Amino acid sequence: MGRFADVGFGAATLEEFKKLVTTAYRSAKKYPAEGGSYAVYSDPSGAQLWIQFNMRNEVTGASPYFKGRSRRAVCLTNTVPRHMSEMDGAFHCWAAPSSEKNPFSGLYPFVFDVPDYRIMASFKFPRDCDIQLNGFAEKISCQAGEASPRGGSFSPSVRATGGGIDEGGEPQAYGIFSGGILQWERRTNQLTGQEFYWLFVETLGGAMDILVERKKLPEDPVAGGAFSGEFWLTGRIYGAPLISG
Repeated sequence: MGRFADVGFGAATLEEFKKLVTTAYRSAKKYPAEGGSYAVYSDPSGAQLWIQFNMRNEVTGASPYFKGRSRRAVCLTNTVPRHMSEMDGAFHCWAAPSSEKNPFSGLYPFVFDVPDYRIMASFKFPRDCDIQLNGFAEKISCQAGEASPRGGSFSPSVRATGGGIDEGGEPQAYGIFSGGILQWERRTNQLTGQEFYWLFVETLGGAMDILVERKKLPEDPVAGGAFSGEFWLTGRIYGAPLISG
């Protein structure tokens, strides 16, 4: 359960994780959604756990999140349903568009998952908006040397489920990118006592919040240094239209 451990919700077994979810639910806030509901536990560290329920009020899944500082401009072009879970979903977008409602004026396309997919009302595409974007580290390395003055690089992953992207498979929300570390902190998830790193970084297309399980880095990052790696991308839309509860 690597991505959960990146914000301090790590568990060695499925049974341990179920107990963690049960404990988090006691302090969670409930949100009605299309096809079910979410219960959101918000930790003082910034870590969040979005617990998913179907219409029968049965737990169907959970997703980690982090309430961070980043804000970047994108142009949304479509939704990406997740057929493995009825409460999951994602958006396809282009980063940093230079023209209004023109996604192809952006720097590159990518997909990001959203924890609140079924809370949002439908809207028309293309849609310009700002998002808070998190990168949960699958692989990461940090260097003390000065970061590239060009702001790093960003390459969307070609991962897909149900066949390759060219064969109609679901594009997955991953990216391989590098950039500069503006700020970092070692934080403690108050629910579990587990430590994790939060990095506020600049990469091609804008700022991001990076989350890293502590054991993934052999030593502390350095502000002003550089980073690179592969990350699961999850975000939320600022000012998104919501369904009525």
